[in-house]
Amino acid sequence: MEFKDTPKARMVKRQLASVEDGRGDFNEFVACMTEDATYQFGNFDPHVTRQGILQGFYDLVPLVKGDFSIVKVGHDIYLMEETENQVLVHMDTVYNVNGEEKMRLPCFAVYTFEGELIKKLQTFLDTSPLFLDTSPIRPHGKAFKTLTSD
Repeated sequence: MEFKDTPKARMVKRQLASVEDGRGDFNEFVACMTEDATYQFGNFDPHVTRQGILQGFYDLVPLVKGDFSIVKVGHDIYLMEETENQVLVHMDTVYNVNGEEKMRLPCFAVYTFEGELIKKLQTFLDTSPLFLDTSPIRPHGKAFKTLTSD
């Protein structure tokens, strides 16, 4: 889908690209943010400052069920709307292992800018499938069990 090509939209795409396709470049991710930025991922506590956000990634990745080192993340963006200092994004975060989609999490993100950088990022999504076997609680569809290659 094509969206308006603005400096803020380019910054959002740059930040998303930093963690896509196996890059996992968390330093690039935080470089898109102000020094005193705030990032809240799902229902986890917000992390503040670039260093705090980096530490949040380092604390979170080992908790993921399965081998996150073989996971390639992607984003399917459905809506990207810009206001004066915010970009609103409706997307799916897609988790692939060996080229096969293993999980898709619907996400709504609010990017608040200060100048050209992101001052605050809030992502609204259910992260529980990343951390547990959801097969007992999924009445319809294929249950997520793990991010493994089998």
